[in-house]
Amino acid sequence: MSRPHDGCPVNEAAQKLYRRWKLAGSERREKSLLAFCARLVRAATVGTAAPSVVNELERCAGILAEVDTQAADMINKLLTVHGKVLADHVHNRECAFHACFAEKRVPPCQRACPAHIDIPGFINLAGTGRWKESLETIIYDNPFPHVCGLVCPAPCEDACLRNCIDTAVTIGSMKACVALQAARKNPYPEFRKVHPSGRKVAIVGAGPAGLTAAVYLVLMGHEATVFDEKEKPGGMLRYGIPEYRLPEEVLDGEIEWIRKNGVRIEMQTRIEQIPDLLTSGFDAVFIATGAQVSKKIPMQGIDLPFVTGGIDFLKSVNQRENPVLSGRVVVIGGGNVASDVAAAATDHGASEVEMVCLESPQEMPASRREIDHVTAKGVKIENSWGPVKVRETGEIT
Repeated sequence: MSRPHDGCPVNEAAQKLYRRWKLAGSERREKSLLAFCARLVRAATVGTAAPSVVNELERCAGILAEVDTQAADMINKLLTVHGKVLADHVHNRECAFHACFAEKRVPPCQRACPAHIDIPGFINLAGTGRWKESLETIIYDNPFPHVCGLVCPAPCEDACLRNCIDTAVTIGSMKACVALQAARKNPYPEFRKVHPSGRKVAIVGAGPAGLTAAVYLVLMGHEATVFDEKEKPGGMLRYGIPEYRLPEEVLDGEIEWIRKNGVRIEMQTRIEQIPDLLTSGFDAVFIATGAQVSKKIPMQGIDLPFVTGGIDFLKSVNQRENPVLSGRVVVIGGGNVASDVAAAATDHGASEVEMVCLESPQEMPASRREIDHVTAKGVKIENSWGPVKVRETGEIT
């Protein structure tokens, strides 16, 4: 906030709003609005502002006019006198004064997030009870806030600076909390209406990648139609994650919100059933067929009938095929999929389940929560071992 503005009115407005926030009294609403406005304008100077920033600032200025006319005048001046400069910052990432975009100070948690969600922003809004705005902040980068809050391994928490003091902020759980709180008061927000582009995009695969692409294509004004061979949409979210981690109603709720906002989803349709998409009314095709094939270790005995891939087993569980196991089960691997398989195996008849992995306990890729969950279910973890072969008699070396 203290960076020299070098004549840039956008940069200068961010600093002035920040100072107004510091000088503001104890009135919670005024303080929160000033902080929100300062963050919106600062985002424009570092290239992370949403296209809706102008509408948001206009709305805030109208409210601030009742409690802080000076701050409201600052914002109105930025929007009117310097509106073109602001638009260049937001839409073109250009600063005529060469004072912005030189350095992006992204917090470690946001830098570690694969979706680059504005983590400090949504937490700040949630902390002041502005659940709807907090949810919109998450949705700007990720259309599955509740799902992500439940299943994401949360690399943001590993990067959280709070680890230097005690333990990380529970960012993942907070996303789920924001989605729950916002949905209790209002439905998820409708997509902002934009002028239709007249373009149509076909998406092959109704998993997280395909549905996410469809959401942002519709937000840009295009028409998006998703095709998938399965009975229900969701891909690996539905067929690869056990229900105890991701309840079906949570996934169904967020997919239904995506449908209501204009994304067409055509299920039980294989790509072979569709004529050449680019000659049947679509301008582009996005392939999102996912990674639903189980990884097989190249070793002797891997093709024996009692050896199965982890993802194949989870699919059979999630599709209600109710696989029945008996006796001792060995799960090879130390990641989250292996943990899910081990937990599911204990629920489907296995008398004893062991996880065997090459990594040491400190190196296991599975999250700490997953490891604690399977050990609580009685799964034994054998570290620093690798498989050599499986015998027809059922023994594994």
